[in-house]
Amino acid sequence: MKNKYTVKEKETSFIEVEKSKFYGIIFSTRSKDEFLKELEVIKKDYPKARHYCYAYILESEKKSSDNGEPTNTAGKPILNILEVHNLVNVGLVVVRYFGGTLLGAGRLTRSYALAAEEAYKKAIILKLVEKTKVRVLVDLDTYDKFLSYLKTMHYINIKTLFNDRIIVDFLADKEFKKESLDIFLKKVEYVGEVPYLDEEVVK
Repeated sequence: MKNKYTVKEKETSFIEVEKSKFYGIIFSTRSKDEFLKELEVIKKDYPKARHYCYAYILESEKKSSDNGEPTNTAGKPILNILEVHNLVNVGLVVVRYFGGTLLGAGRLTRSYALAAEEAYKKAIILKLVEKTKVRVLVDLDTYDKFLSYLKTMHYINIKTLFNDRIIVDFLADKEFKKESLDIFLKKVEYVGEVPYLDEEVVK
């Protein structure tokens, strides 16, 4: 699988070209609805802008919009920035305040691409790493020993619920084998596992 990346939090860039002001806003988004809600927030934050051009890439879809700019001069270059950097679950909006001078298709395209790229440069980038989320049931008298096992194996305990038996969810390598739990015999009961995309900071 080609490495995929996302962003940690919302960041904003600014450039000015011939008195036109471009604000690039990059942010994490998990769905189309979540993206559209954030877009409405941005419109309220920049209420008198002429254009709100954007692109987003999710696990299942991607889309771009020129929002009134000439065809392919805004949405496409913004989308290209997301694609070049292998970003997923990310939205990128470039807000333009028109400065009174027509830039022409080439310069307009470069301006949107630059604003988008500058927003990317400001963002904290997270690498998406394929892992396995595992759930087990642990007896109380084995719990401390099991936590030591997770630490030794460099597995990450992400959730613990205390009931009659303790429910533990942890992240393991993609190649995790449930047979590795056999050292605990019947003190730890394997419940199940699912693929999971973990996030690691890269810049």
